[in-house]
Amino acid sequence: MREFANELTKSTKPGKVITSAVNPGFVATDILRNRSFLVKLGVTLMRIAIARTPEEGGRTLVHGAEGGEETHGQYLNDCAVGKYVAFLSDSFRSCYELDDN
Repeated sequence: MREFANELTKSTKPGKVITSAVNPGFVATDILRNRSFLVKLGVTLMRIAIARTPEEGGRTLVHGAEGGEETHGQYLNDCAVGKYVAFLSDSFRSCYELDDN
């Protein structure tokens, strides 16, 4: 996301696009309604324990849609700029030989 945001910023075309990665979290929906009984049972148990309502999950999506400069190229979690996991980022960077510039 950050690399994509950097490329957008470099563009000389008119207009400005703000881009960010949003994480609504685990939201209680029926997206897995056609799965096997065991999968549905596991998802139901997870829903009871940790799932957010669709309204709660949608808040971060709306935050990303209305975000300004401070959200450009950022990971948004719980309506705030979140932190990425360093070892995943380092692993990705080494696979694709990216630098922080």
